[in-house]
Amino acid sequence: MREFSKEVKKGRECLKNKENKAAYQWFKKAAEKGDALGMLNFGYCYYSGYGCGRDFAIAAKWFEKAAQGGSDEAMLALGTCLYNGQGCEKNYEAAAGWFQKAVDAGNIAALDALAACFREGRGVEKNPLKAFGLYEKATAEGNVSSFYALGTMYVSGEGVEKDVETGRKYIRQAADRGYIPAYVAMGRALFDGDGVERDLAEASKWFYPAAKKGNAEAQYLLAFCLTNCEKIKDPDSAIALLKMSADQGYPPAVERYADFKSRLET
Repeated sequence: MREFSKEVKKGRECLKNKENKAAYQWFKKAAEKGDALGMLNFGYCYYSGYGCGRDFAIAAKWFEKAAQGGSDEAMLALGTCLYNGQGCEKNYEAAAGWFQKAVDAGNIAALDALAACFREGRGVEKNPLKAFGLYEKATAEGNVSSFYALGTMYVSGEGVEKDVETGRKYIRQAADRGYIPAYVAMGRALFDGDGVERDLAEASKWFYPAAKKGNAEAQYLLAFCLTNCEKIKDPDSAIALLKMSADQGYPPAVERYADFKSRLET
């Protein structure tokens, strides 16, 4: 069982109680003492803006210190910053290296991150078969996003023989665990009639929880369903959803909402 220092324990308690400024101070004390978990959590304060201004550059520096101190979570966090170019120059090779170190240290979530590198050929030589194996290992450990990734690989036939039925089962498992992109994918299959009969009413049931969580694509697609399916028609909700999606910059929603507004103005 992981041991937390007094300062880290206090910081975690404060975060749980939404006392972000106090949490920041406790994590700062732990970090300044050289506590790897303190440095990790202090970095997260800057990464998420807990008790301080959001600053990816400072976050990445503390993640690096914590990673050097042996924190596998910090290795993953630092790799993520390098992969996305958050607070540092984008560097896929360095990101993959940190993901590998995190995997070697037993971090399950890092399996998913490393698999994505092999799947896309970012920082390592592209190898869908290796990516598939890493996702398999991660799903065996219960990593939610890996169920979705594995499902999409089965559906597209990447690194494995194409098997849409098996792929959809994995995607469904990800959705059952609350993974938002999986909700969208399940709804999309029904929306497009991809391997199943097209059913906008059923598709809307999948889009709804994702739209509620702020997913722009789901908001747009749910708006379409509420506009075009007689069973669930709700023009007012559709317009509100279309605006939410457009406000997030989702291109089809931006175009459609602009067209809607221009028609109102004429």
